[in-house]
This record gives sequence, structure tokens and C-alpha cells, in this order.
Amino acid sequence: MNGENSFMGMVEESELFKAFALFMKQHQVGAKKQLSTKALQAIVYRYDEFDGRNITKYLKVYNREMKINRISEQEMIKSFELAAVLELRSQVERIREAYGTTWEAYEIALKEEFFDDDADRMTKRSFLEWVEQQPGKGMMPNELLREFEARFSQLSPSERLMLDLRKTKLFLQAADDTLEEKLLFLLADRDGEGGIATDWKKVEEAIALLTK
Repeated sequence: MNGENSFMGMVEESELFKAFALFMKQHQVGAKKQLSTKALQAIVYRYDEFDGRNITKYLKVYNREMKINRISEQEMIKSFELAAVLELRSQVERIREAYGTTWEAYEIALKEEFFDDDADRMTKRSFLEWVEQQPGKGMMPNELLREFEARFSQLSPSERLMLDLRKTKLFLQAADDTLEEKLLFLLADRDGEGGIATDWKKVEEAIALLTK
């Protein structure tokens, strides 16, 4: 009899533990939801809803507020359409469904979608001006690569296509003299007729090698 009571007690404790674990999980989910809602309310209160204009500026604000409140990327993705005016929500939702696997991909897709009304958008001219300043002088190679990619991705699809063949040379131009020299050696097209390899993946591999 004592053995049976002991067994029943263990079962009850197990069920109690499961119930407690479920309660804690629900509590954590609820707390995260509250933080996300709080951050969203702060954004809309201070900067109004996103109305399709100046997406770059709005995303900077959205990013900052969400990160201050330690909101996960997935919650950031889910919540953005709630920051948009009602007329744009179905459009934003379609973008989320197509590109919402990561915040980076989603952000790029949003910038492309609302490119025409973005006063802070990256243009071919502003991108080339940035490259000419040789920004790599103050950056580590991997930092320069990230910044270069981020700016390049902000160009319109037609401008990216236009500059794609020059992408490697533009990156070399943006690098400082030391990095440029190392990359020229690593990217030398030994199988072709001299020159450098234009495959962008080789640039990424070279930077990875240099930053090991």
C-alpha cells in the first residue's frame, strides 16, 4: 500500500512539475509579447505609423527601439506590419511571408519595396562617392565587407545589376592600401589571362581567410 501511495505521489509531483513548466513558459511568452507591444507603442507614439515613406529612416528607429527592449528578430519581423498604416499591412504581410526568414532579408525586401519614396535611400552616386572615400582605412576587413554589402544591397535592383560586374573592383577601391594589396594577391586569376577574379564569393572567402 505504501508503495502504491509513493507511486501516486510521484505521478502527482510529475504532473505538478509539468503544469508549473507550462505556466512558466506561458508567462515568458506573455512577458515577451508585452515587451514587443510596449516597444511598438513607443515607436508609433513617437514617430507615427509607417506610411510608405522614408523606409530607411523608419527602420533605423524601429531597429533601435526593438533592440533597446531586447526583442528577438522573429518578433521584430512579426510586429513590423502592425507599425504600418492599415492600407499597407497586407502589402507588408506579403513581404514578410516571402522574405521573413531573417530580419536582414526582411529589411532589404522592405527597402526595395518602398524604394521610390525613401529620401535616405542609397543611390549609385552616393554609393560610388562612399567608395571613393576609401572607408576601409578605418575598418577591419570583415567590417568593411559587411558595410560594403549593406550599402550595396540598398541600391535599387537596376543599379545593383549595373554595378555587379564592377563589384570586386569597387570593393578593392574601398579598401585601404594594405588590404588591397593582400586581396590582389589572393584574387589573382591564375587560371585565366591575368587580372583578378570577379566572382564575389572569392572576395568573401579571401576576407574570411585574412580574418582567421
